[in-house]
Amino acid sequence: MKLLALALMILSLQDASRAQLILSTIHAAVDGPAELIIIDSLGRRTGFDPIAGIRYSEIPSSGYGNEGADSEDPDVPPIVLSVATINNAFSGIFHLRVIGSASGSYRLMITLLRIAGNTNASAEFDFQGSTQNGEVHEFRIHYDRDTTKPLIAEPLSNVLSNSSLFATHSLWLEQNSTVYSGDIGVNEAGSPPFLNSDVELTIGIGATVSSSSVKAHRIKVKDGAMISAEVYYNELENKGTITGNLHAPLILPLVSALPEFKTATPGSTNITVPQDGQQILEAGSYGDILVRRNGTLTLSGGVYHFNSFNTGDNVRIVFQSPSEVRIAQKFDSDQGSYIGPEDTISMTADQIVFYIGGINGSNGGLSATPKAAQIGIANTVKANFYVPNGTLWIRQNSQVTGAFMGKDVDVGIGVKVWHKSAF
Repeated sequence: MKLLALALMILSLQDASRAQLILSTIHAAVDGPAELIIIDSLGRRTGFDPIAGIRYSEIPSSGYGNEGADSEDPDVPPIVLSVATINNAFSGIFHLRVIGSASGSYRLMITLLRIAGNTNASAEFDFQGSTQNGEVHEFRIHYDRDTTKPLIAEPLSNVLSNSSLFATHSLWLEQNSTVYSGDIGVNEAGSPPFLNSDVELTIGIGATVSSSSVKAHRIKVKDGAMISAEVYYNELENKGTITGNLHAPLILPLVSALPEFKTATPGSTNITVPQDGQQILEAGSYGDILVRRNGTLTLSGGVYHFNSFNTGDNVRIVFQSPSEVRIAQKFDSDQGSYIGPEDTISMTADQIVFYIGGINGSNGGLSATPKAAQIGIANTVKANFYVPNGTLWIRQNSQVTGAFMGKDVDVGIGVKVWHKSAF
């Protein structure tokens, strides 16, 4: 292909001739019912959007076309995208979008090449997936002109879909908490105040992490903590035990775009379930929800819009079919409550998602109370929670299954976490 031929030609030059040469190339090829768009750090695009029918050619020294469309060689993919510069090395994060033009499987091959004088580096990545018309799969390419830094291409979707705990600002696993499955991540390098220890991620005393990966800019591991996961960081203070491999530096942000937050459009009808009472609620728009002690609220399924949601102790919030619960303000469940599928229903935690739009207290400060979302002491939860504007506090001794995302995520003492993500 043209770009690889160019690279081979340059590599064939004598060392003396290319002592000062700088070559940067990104080469992406897709075989299957899909088109490609690459976006550089300045927002410039090259590629083709099959849904909008728009072709882009905004990035200098880039090209896109059906280079192998007429080839009889099965190893030559039809769609090829390239970005290349000579003696003007680019650097930064590129986002590559695979946009489905029909239903089917695809293979995406990415080759990165960097030559700086007599120092050469290359990396090849091979991804496979399935798509349908209009579906977008996004990949991130980190291309650094610094020859000591790795060349990386990775699918962004994996970061969120594999996470059980994900924060945009800070995350704290308190004492003796346990993460049995699902990755842990803090998206960016932030500014204090943080939940604990002036770092983005704190693994508390005696906490246990058995996930695939732990990722944050600054990580503090306290005494007695056990981490059997790959740990990615830029700064690490470790007083516990890490049996997984250590990886530094960490490229941030972990994801460039968070999942869509689905906002609530509340109604004016408030719902109160009395103590020991029961009520079934159909999908729709309501005001404030209050379920008093020992009450049961059954949600038959669909999309619910609430202003706020509060419960007393030992309440049951049960779902009879897949649901979205959109809350404009705050969520607060009290001690001993259950939130999840009805016992007789064959459903899993990824079929129930709470979107909670509230902030901490009245000013949104990290220390303000009440928190945007509070899962009460010793609750059992089988659902996903998404709290982008405030703290998601999972209080002590709760057992939670799903994915739990927030601006700040506080996992209380003795909490147990299992992964089942809807994102």
